[in-house]
Amino acid sequence: MQQSEQPLVSVVIPCYNHEQFIKQSIQSVIDQTYMSIELIIIDDGSQDSSVLKIKEMIESCKERFVRFEFRSRANIGVSSTLNEGIEWSKGKYWTACSSDDFYHKDKILSQVHYLSENKECKFCVTESFVINDLDKEIIKETNLYNVNLEKHITFSDVFLFKVHLPVTGMYVRDFLQGDLGGFDSSLSAEDYDINLRIASQTDIGVISKKLYYYRSPVALGMNRVRMPMRVDVSESHLKTINKYKNYPEYKKALMEWNFRRFIYYSAYKDTKLYSFKGMIKSYKKMKNIYYFKALFRIIFYWK
Repeated sequence: MQQSEQPLVSVVIPCYNHEQFIKQSIQSVIDQTYMSIELIIIDDGSQDSSVLKIKEMIESCKERFVRFEFRSRANIGVSSTLNEGIEWSKGKYWTACSSDDFYHKDKILSQVHYLSENKECKFCVTESFVINDLDKEIIKETNLYNVNLEKHITFSDVFLFKVHLPVTGMYVRDFLQGDLGGFDSSLSAEDYDINLRIASQTDIGVISKKLYYYRSPVALGMNRVRMPMRVDVSESHLKTINKYKNYPEYKKALMEWNFRRFIYYSAYKDTKLYSFKGMIKSYKKMKNIYYFKALFRIIFYWK
């Protein structure tokens, strides 16, 4: 397909304090084998030198892309930033790239081909490599990140945390902006919420190729230190679950959420009580090996 025949793809990079990685993220979009791309970069109030790094790439971006936009302003959060990027976008398809992640060179080409061949899908994902700050693949984390990414992913699969859709998604933009209404800006963790809305309205396409490099917070490198788990992320998931109180599996989803907060927050001294409440409310999972591992952490780990 000639570039003149290629549908325009909008790529949005929301940036926040990723001076070490933002140029690599931008370069990976420049290096795409698919040509008809507009790139929109929005710096969400970075306190480091991210803006300077982005400005170093402006001329290359103007030469490469059909359209290029860059904005820097005060911090308003990732969900609102993504919505701003949607409003700016003009492409038939829409996708994002976190400012500390980067694309495989064939990501956009593969997803455009998939969506054009599978009209029943308004959204598709690819598998992903999970890497640390030194760009080294973490094999165990890669395997976990891609688990259960198969065809026929249901609303229940997402609701009960059986499937975690990766951040590799590409949307038909009209579906994202119109049918879904964009991201819920009231949530600090927007992905679980929008993934449920996607699963309730369209088939989810899965491309069984690793076409994205996701920088995992569980295996840092260089001079960064891993931050404790954020309670607001967990609470965002609860707010989303509570939108579906009439769904038959609502109570089951609540138990799974409590089990997750018990597991993920058990090791940190500041979240022991939060984790303990999750332990009590997920006692039915007591036979699960992860329950006992979290119980050990809540007693003996005090990070």
